[in-house]
Amino acid sequence: MNGRLAEQITDGQFAFIQQLDVEIHGTALEWLWLGGTDMDSEGNWIWDDSKTPLNLTFWRPGEPNDAGGEEDCLASHTGVWNDIPCTLEAQFVCEKLICT
Repeated sequence: MNGRLAEQITDGQFAFIQQLDVEIHGTALEWLWLGGTDMDSEGNWIWDDSKTPLNLTFWRPGEPNDAGGEEDCLASHTGVWNDIPCTLEAQFVCEKLICT
């Protein structure tokens, strides 16, 4: 399908993702995988596919905190970002690059 987890998320895109979450699930309480990680270097968050830094973030206060030493993946939950274990089962937000 040539898709990937969503990256380089803008304010408008994040608002759209939250709106879709509510429309699909009836609430914004679902965990939604996004394409960020600090797996290669703890505390240095990058977009996994493009390897570019997360410049705009929507972290929950106190996050990222690497709780338990194993939170290396990025997810959205209740309209904010959280670092979570990469093994957590969750919904996901993908993007597909299009050619123009």
